[in-house]
Amino acid sequence: MASRKNNWPIDDLNGGNAGRHSGMGNRVYLFPSTVPEQGSIPALDPSSLAPRTSAVAKVWNAKKSAIIIAVVLVVVLAAAGSGFTILQRRDSTQTAFDACQQAITINQKSVTRLKKTVESMTPATQTAADAVADPQTIENLKAAIDKVGDVKQAENSCSPDAEADQNLAADAAITKQTRELGSKNEAILDANDAVASSKARKDALNAKQALNDQLEQLQSVSTSSVVSSADLQTRKQYSDALNLTQQLLLSDQIMSAATYQSASQQLQAAVDKVNQSALQQQQQ
Repeated sequence: MASRKNNWPIDDLNGGNAGRHSGMGNRVYLFPSTVPEQGSIPALDPSSLAPRTSAVAKVWNAKKSAIIIAVVLVVVLAAAGSGFTILQRRDSTQTAFDACQQAITINQKSVTRLKKTVESMTPATQTAADAVADPQTIENLKAAIDKVGDVKQAENSCSPDAEADQNLAADAAITKQTRELGSKNEAILDANDAVASSKARKDALNAKQALNDQLEQLQSVSTSSVVSSADLQTRKQYSDALNLTQQLLLSDQIMSAATYQSASQQLQAAVDKVNQSALQQQQQ
C-alpha cells in the first residue's frame, strides 16, 4: 500500500523522519531519536525538549523575594520601635514619680529638722542684753524664729498614674518649699551663732577687765616688804608673771575669756608663793 499524506503538521517533516506504514498497516511516526546510534546524527538532550525558565522570570522572583523580606523587616522594626517608645515612656513616667516621692521624703525631713532647730535655739532669745557685746544679735535671733511661723509638710501631690510632666511639676513645687525651709533653718542657726559669738566676746572683755584690775592691785604692793623678803627665785617668778600679764593686757587682740582667766590664776599663784616665802623668811 502506497504512503499517503494526511496534511498533518507532522507530514512536513518528510525524508527520513516522515511517517510511513508498518507492516501491520498502522501508521508510525518517527521522531528524532533520543538514543544515540552508531553513525547517526547527535541525539537530542531530553532536557532540551522541556520548557525552560527564562532569565527574566528568575530576576523577577529574586526581586519579589527581596521586596517581601524588606516589607517584613519594616514591619518588625516598626513594631520594635513602637515597643521601645512605650517602654521609654513608661521609664520616664516612673522616673518622674520616683523623683517626686523622693522630694516628699526630703521635705518631711526638712520640716522635722526646722522644728528641732526652733526648739533648741529659742532659749537663746532669753539672753540678757548686758550679757552680750551686741544686744542686736538677740533681736535678730528672735526675728529669724518668728519668720518660721507654723511649719507644715508639703502636700503629697505625686501620683503613679499621672503623666511625667505632672509629677515633675509637683517635684519642682515641693523642692522649692523644701529650699525655703532650709533657708529659714540656716537663718536661725546663723543668728544663734551671732548671739553666741557676742556673748563670748562679752565674757572675754569682762575677764580681761578683771585681770587688769588684779594687776593694778598687785603692782601697788610689788615693792612692799613682803615681796622684798621673799627668796630670790620666788621674786623672779613673781616678776615674770607680772610681765606676761602686762603684755597680754596691752595686746589689741581680744583673747578668749579662758585665756585671761588662766593668766589670772598664774598671777595669783605667783603672789601666793611670794607670801609663803616671805613668811618662811620671817620664821627663820
